[in-house]
Amino acid sequence: GEINTSGRGMITTTFANGDIAELVAARLAEWQSSNTVADVANGRTQVWGDADTPELSDRVGWITLPSRYDDLETDLDSARRWADANSFEEILVLGMGGSSLAPEVMGAVLETTRELRVIDTTHPAAVRRLMPKNLSATGFIVSSKSGGTLETMSLFAHAWNAVSQAVESPGDHFVAVTDPGSSLAKLAENRSFANVFLADPNVGGRYSALTSFGLVPAAAAGIDTEILVAASAAHALDRGSTQDHAGVRLGAQWGESAAAGQDKLTIITNAELAALPSWIEQLVAESTGKDGTGIVPVPTAASEDSAKWGTDRVVLYIDTVDDPLTTTMSEAPSAHLRLDSANDLGAAMYLLEVATAFAGIVLAIHPFNQPDVQLAKNLAKQALEGTLKVSSSEQIEADDPEVGSRLVSFLADRRVTDYVVVLAYVDNDLAMGEALTGLVENIRSLTGLPTVLQIGPRYLHSTGQLHKGGPGSGIFVEIVGHAPVDLPIPGRSFSFGELIAAQATADYAALRQRHRRVANVSLGADHTIALENVVTSFVEAM
Repeated sequence: GEINTSGRGMITTTFANGDIAELVAARLAEWQSSNTVADVANGRTQVWGDADTPELSDRVGWITLPSRYDDLETDLDSARRWADANSFEEILVLGMGGSSLAPEVMGAVLETTRELRVIDTTHPAAVRRLMPKNLSATGFIVSSKSGGTLETMSLFAHAWNAVSQAVESPGDHFVAVTDPGSSLAKLAENRSFANVFLADPNVGGRYSALTSFGLVPAAAAGIDTEILVAASAAHALDRGSTQDHAGVRLGAQWGESAAAGQDKLTIITNAELAALPSWIEQLVAESTGKDGTGIVPVPTAASEDSAKWGTDRVVLYIDTVDDPLTTTMSEAPSAHLRLDSANDLGAAMYLLEVATAFAGIVLAIHPFNQPDVQLAKNLAKQALEGTLKVSSSEQIEADDPEVGSRLVSFLADRRVTDYVVVLAYVDNDLAMGEALTGLVENIRSLTGLPTVLQIGPRYLHSTGQLHKGGPGSGIFVEIVGHAPVDLPIPGRSFSFGELIAAQATADYAALRQRHRRVANVSLGADHTIALENVVTSFVEAM
């Protein structure tokens, strides 16, 4: 297929469409003749559904964000002043999914004057480990679009309790980012938060990187938000955009690839952008994984041998001029985004949002809703009430001498077009991370399938939508580490340990309800040693 390179502003894009080149060309020609790109640029949503479709006409505000930076400047200045006036050493975002993933990437990739971190776990040991040692030098950003996200509000209750014991006026250490009129906005007022930043309600969580959700934490951490947004303006979808827009072309490639069975979006970045795939995962999986179809994001090491891949891949390479990838482009349909510098992160995020929305047109799905996320939330409520349990006959105990061979036989029921996900409800510290990576690599080696790791409960607000609503090609290995030492949640009748256990139980039940192939492995008291034993047993059984 043809290789086509174009540079516009800060990002150079190279496309190789391989065996779907004709399909992509036909799709782009159709969009040109039907004025689809101009329609989308003008906020007309008929390409995705009828005008009265829920979460549609009120979810396209992200398209014009690159040109609306001025609307946010006052808020961003306030966020900077808040962090400076209190001499914070670090900014900690309490949030889930779309509220936390963009700031997490920005904090990892861009230059900051103070550390920017995220807590989006309910595992008691992880909450303890990730809470800052010096509370009086920490600014907390409580981020929730709805204002009622259970995990976020539980983390807030814990943080507020801790800060109240450490300083005289805890409210000075907190700001909120939320939609107008939310319960969080009211709570922030009652507790005398330093500020409440109201986000654009016409933007959904996973498209909100360039709203207050992404930019307030970035500004507070000392990131130059003006440069970040200016880069995206060079790639903005506007009335003059045509089907040559890089994001539009990428969307045509992804959509046509997925429709042709090449639905594993293999994401390869350089070291500098290593944090970006977790954000892309949510954007792509939650937007496209529904109605039995979808694009499966597969973050992949540049060193992985592409000769071992199946024929179901579409590849995205992302790097920077200063740190270029040296891998040769795959035979599969692929695209290469090269950023002038890390400051073009905002532009890359915007291009990928455009691509995802346009892929949704090809797949005939609604890219702005998440109909299957609620299922796990409802079941978690039942699990907390004690009316939903995983029976012991369905669990594999980590200390079962047959654990390895039971997992090997579970994974034997596979097709070449499948993918495997390890769903880990654990404290993902360094040692646990290594053990999980070992399990993932051995599963990949045994099955030859794309194999990814997802940490619970954060993925429930991200790829969880794809797992339940997307194609039935996922095979799921759920790893559950029950917390030996629990942590209460102030003001709740349940603890963090009970909450994460309920979430794990609920997700298992939701996957079973959707007739997915899922195994449940229960770790003993010493999680890391238990998981290392599982890996050893698995390798022996291979």
